[in-house]
Amino acid sequence: MTGLARLGTLLLAIIISESPIGAAPAMDLSRSLLRARELAFSRRFDEAVVLYDEVLRAAPDRWDAALGRAEALSWGGRYALAEMAYRALLTHRPDSLDALRGLARTAYWSGDFRRALKLFARLKASAPADPEVREAMGKLEALMRPVATLGLTAAHDDQPADLSAFSSKVTWGLDPLTTAAAEIGGLQLD
Repeated sequence: MTGLARLGTLLLAIIISESPIGAAPAMDLSRSLLRARELAFSRRFDEAVVLYDEVLRAAPDRWDAALGRAEALSWGGRYALAEMAYRALLTHRPDSLDALRGLARTAYWSGDFRRALKLFARLKASAPADPEVREAMGKLEALMRPVATLGLTAAHDDQPADLSAFSSKVTWGLDPLTTAAAEIGGLQLD
């Protein structure tokens, strides 16, 4: 767990411990949320999702639990479920940058790079200075950019004929896993 995450955990623990005596159910939910987040950060994603689900059964309007559940699903590689969870969150709060960021990350991690690029572009419109958004956009755009190479080879020796060869190749990414290429080349004896 990072230092910032530990600080957040500590602050939440202090808030929970200083809750009024009559706030036991809220305190239990807060502890459950804290525990679910710890499980997710410990890469115990399935256990975290179960705990988030318990919190959401007790308090269906807990945005933080629903967002944490979507994150745990995505981090655990359950991309289809994570996408559904993020889309549900965006239905309730269309302007949520956290839910949109989670949906963009999920598309990226699942290999849907074209959709990830579109989602990160939406994020960039709302948060142009965000370093994660800029980095993701740069990586995705670079993967989609055409690359051209040109080669020329000539051989001269004491033989009466000289040999020359050339080749040219253009490669472009349809996405990082699918590329297309066109190549032309030739050989000439002079």
